[in-house]
Parts: sequence; structure tokens; C-alpha cells
Amino acid sequence: MIAFNKNDLPIVIHGEEGSGASLFFVKLVVTLAKAGNPLTFWSAYPMAKNEFLKELGGDLGQQITIVENEDPSLFLKISEQNYLK
Repeated sequence: MIAFNKNDLPIVIHGEEGSGASLFFVKLVVTLAKAGNPLTFWSAYPMAKNEFLKELGGDLGQQITIVENEDPSLFLKISEQNYLK
């Protein structure tokens, strides 16, 4: 598997339904989170959020924000507040 780190960002992951793109995304983000990188996790798929939490063992730490609402405008608002200063 390719080992990504924050120097590879930004990155776009896209795939057809059922292709595994969502799981790949979750695995990538978990790797970045476990490395101590601050991040905001947003996905329109509740199962992706559940897998993310499962992979982290429920330990989010202070550097991780999960956007609970699937509304993309909320994600943009939180991103602007936290990262686009």
C-alpha cells in the first residue's frame, strides 16, 4: 500500500459506488490521524464515520473534529474557522 502523509495533501479520492473508495479514504485519514495530524473528518456516509471511529478505537484526541452533519456547507464553515485562517 502507498504510505501517504500530510505532504501529499491535498488529495482527491473518488470512486464508483461499491469500489472501495470510501474505505480507502477512511484508512488514509486514520493513518494521518494516528500520526498526530490535526484534521476535520466529514463524510456523507454514516458508515464511513463509524469505521473511522472504530479504526481509532474511539480516541479522537483534541486534534480531530468530526462533522456530524452531512451538509457540505457546514464542513466548509468549520474548515474556514479551523484551517483557512
